[in-house]
Amino acid sequence: MSKTAYKVLIVPWHLIGKKATCEHLRRYAEGGGTLILETAFGLFDERCFCNPEVPPYGLSEVFGYREKESYYFQPKGERGPLADILGAAVLPQAEQIYDEPEIQFSEPLSIRVKARTFVTPIDITSATAIATCQSFTVAAKKQVGKGQIFYIGTNLGASIAAGDEAGVELLRAILTPIVRPRVSSKTLRPRLIASAKRSLLVVINDTPRDETEGISHPAEYARANDIHSGKELRLENQRIQLTVPYEDAVVVQLDM
Repeated sequence: MSKTAYKVLIVPWHLIGKKATCEHLRRYAEGGGTLILETAFGLFDERCFCNPEVPPYGLSEVFGYREKESYYFQPKGERGPLADILGAAVLPQAEQIYDEPEIQFSEPLSIRVKARTFVTPIDITSATAIATCQSFTVAAKKQVGKGQIFYIGTNLGASIAAGDEAGVELLRAILTPIVRPRVSSKTLRPRLIASAKRSLLVVINDTPRDETEGISHPAEYARANDIHSGKELRLENQRIQLTVPYEDAVVVQLDM
């Protein structure tokens, strides 16, 4: 994995930290890749015994952080009806961290992400802290060789799956400087289906309102037509101006 075409690896809730896997991931980052790690990365070895240090096998020194004890969130519906209705308001301040708190990020952007399943404080050794939850440092980044690592001390995938769009924005902010898409937009979701001479641009609007935006596209395209209406669209400065109704999509044919 030290020689790979992948620029970014997202390692979601990787509980079993095999020594060989950890070594491959270290070499991948040192070789120029970006690693995005979640809470409890390498918590257990291949025998399912707890590793004495997390991340294990020397990665805590290389990545510049060490995990402390995690806080587990009791699922809603199992805490009693009053606690589910009032949430953190009925908990002492010291226990409010158990009520799925928000994580405040300062880098790569200022955003609040809902914690999910666990929140894990960390000790920083040589990494840079990038997020806190209450008074705890819970996320970090570090340059590792030619690459970098991002550690996020919660189950970010579960947070996104539960509907927290802030988690998506956080990942987008990390990925965009590294893996720039050939087509892009601020609010709409464009996808390019490319071929040698003629391509399709699918632009999806999953917001609750109509959106009008410019879609950036590669320079090689000279003409654009709306597939459904047959209308020719104007290309200017490598952008197409489109209006997409809410919860709908527009398909554009692009010609060289």
